[in-house]
Amino acid sequence: MTVNYTLAWARGMGGSTDFTTQGGHIGPEIQDTQTGGIYLPYEWGPTNVDERHRVTVAGVVPMRWGIDVAPSFTAASARPYTQFQAPNPNGGSALQGIYLRDANGNPLGVNNARGKALVNLNARVTKNVVLPNSRSVSVYAEFYNMLNRANFGNNYGNFKYAPATYNQPIGYLGGIGSTTTIPISFQVQFGARFSF
Repeated sequence: MTVNYTLAWARGMGGSTDFTTQGGHIGPEIQDTQTGGIYLPYEWGPTNVDERHRVTVAGVVPMRWGIDVAPSFTAASARPYTQFQAPNPNGGSALQGIYLRDANGNPLGVNNARGKALVNLNARVTKNVVLPNSRSVSVYAEFYNMLNRANFGNNYGNFKYAPATYNQPIGYLGGIGSTTTIPISFQVQFGARFSF
């Protein structure tokens, strides 16, 4: 079994210093037209992929009768997202808005809320059959998202002025931010392998 723990802290700027930084980067992508310059303290915060803690446990456990069980468990801290109080008064993009504010009226800044933690359990069970002449057959079953947990990550409605989706899940965590598999619900697949 292999156990891997990662402690991370990723911070970034919430503004765009020029047109070249508005592409597909992992930092916050809030425009610097919010309510001031890019050097304001609330324009700095955690990036979209800031997972403080992540643990992965994986391995292969040989059992009796030629059966191998290969579990894989991943858990990670919730990722941040930005909550907005109101639409951008300057017009601008629909994706821009005024940051949510605290009780004193101060902007909370980029990625001021956290979504739901990632928890995923997968496993593969393999039965190996040795045949003559250095051949073998492996029959297996792969189980994905065995906990049948919806991993939303940081895909939450972030506009307070849209109460139907505000702080509600609007998508699922997927891609490289998830695990090696990206099922949304529990899935099983079966297969076989012939080696010669």
